[in-house]
Amino acid sequence: MAEFAVKCCLFLFLSIATGICMGGKNVDVHKQGGTGQRAQFQCSSFTSVWSYNNNGGNKYSAGVLTNGDIMSIQTVVAQHEGVYQCSYGNGGIDTFNLIVMAVPKFKGCSPVKNCNLRTTTTVSEGDQIPFNISMDYVNGGPSGKKQEIAFGRLKKGSTPLLSCSKTGCYKIGRASYTRSSSDPWDIKMNVSNAVSSDSGVYYAEIDINEGSNVFSTMTATFTVSVTPTPTKLPEPTTTSTASYTSYYTVQATTTPSTCTCTCSCPVS
Repeated sequence: MAEFAVKCCLFLFLSIATGICMGGKNVDVHKQGGTGQRAQFQCSSFTSVWSYNNNGGNKYSAGVLTNGDIMSIQTVVAQHEGVYQCSYGNGGIDTFNLIVMAVPKFKGCSPVKNCNLRTTTTVSEGDQIPFNISMDYVNGGPSGKKQEIAFGRLKKGSTPLLSCSKTGCYKIGRASYTRSSSDPWDIKMNVSNAVSSDSGVYYAEIDINEGSNVFSTMTATFTVSVTPTPTKLPEPTTTSTASYTSYYTVQATTTPSTCTCTCSCPVS
């Protein structure tokens, strides 16, 4: 009976340069920031013949190297997703199924991992400050598998405003929010009654689960500007000016040394 062996490996840490796949079935490779990772498969026999079927049947060979019982991919990209096999001995076959998982990124962000959206939201004092947080998934293989977002936060500087897991959120201060029923990481948030001290740099962060409680963080940065409410000048007042007419009569008696004037005004 032909001997059949199956191999697998799961890359758990970004710092691991080489993963030797021993015993299992699936190989999960996590993409980070569009740079990819290295994958390495080891056959049961040093004397082996390698073959692979990736890229939906359209063979993608860039970066794929073989050396005896080792097959490696220098930098994994979406087109590498597929089946890798080594054959040896009397019909022995080791099979490695490489799954390239799509990485989440904030919409509008480039590069993927950490970006400054270079946007400024301007509101007036007393208005609401809107924050819309949503994700895209990129660089994944045809299987459609995605990396998992474990936690998310919105902060002003180092001060948290909203902290979320997959199942719920905790808000702080004047923040309010709604979450999409179809995507828990599609979040719309508002901060009410904006004041000048709300101006500044804000950070949206997500923690991506790399396995075994190992996480990597992605950040998007943007700016809020709160403009003072214009001072309302008082309404001008109307001043009425009354005109008065004086009536008087003068009687004069002239003598060589004196002049006497008698004035009288009629009473209105």
